[in-house]
Amino acid sequence: MPVGACIESRTKRMVARYEFNTAPHLITEEQWIGYFMKANTPSHVDYASVDEAMKKLEMRTTWPEPESESRMMNLQADLEAVLDQFNLTEVAFEHEQRRIVKYLANALAPASFKAAIATKLTLHENKRYKNEVVPFCAWVTTLMREFMTWEQAVRAVATAGQSIAGLLATMDNMVDAVTAAKDMRAAMVVTAAGYRELAFRLPRLSRAEMNLD
Repeated sequence: MPVGACIESRTKRMVARYEFNTAPHLITEEQWIGYFMKANTPSHVDYASVDEAMKKLEMRTTWPEPESESRMMNLQADLEAVLDQFNLTEVAFEHEQRRIVKYLANALAPASFKAAIATKLTLHENKRYKNEVVPFCAWVTTLMREFMTWEQAVRAVATAGQSIAGLLATMDNMVDAVTAAKDMRAAMVVTAAGYRELAFRLPRLSRAEMNLD
């Protein structure tokens, strides 16, 4: 059914008169569609409010070892959810791609990866990624995959290092225990020798030597 046929007659006459300055029957179907589509475009774009809302945007990394694609897709969905709140999704993607890239870049995580991307964006060879959302997202996803592989390798090395450190500490404790046992045994030998010497000399001690006077 044509869009023009769905409009109540009184409303159609008012819109034709005040919006198109013509008779209703002279307005084409394309004009009616264009008129109603304009309702999706805000008359004033308050990006200050959007900028403030986007400060809460942050890549989620709390899942058990999520893939880089999952991280980026969820970040994109969260970004569009914010834009939808302001009815700006289509307008922003049409006119503000650089701003969207900035939102995404500021929301990257962890901090070390975010800093690396910020540095790479300053290079002339990566200039196009600052102005185009889709290439930027694909580029970041690739770099994130490499970063996560490196991150897992570092974590594995750190875990292995902790295990080795624990083993060395255990060995040190064992060495200390053996040394202590040897010292105790030596002390016992010395004490036993002392008792034997005392037993040998006791019968020969005079009263004076024993301080009995």
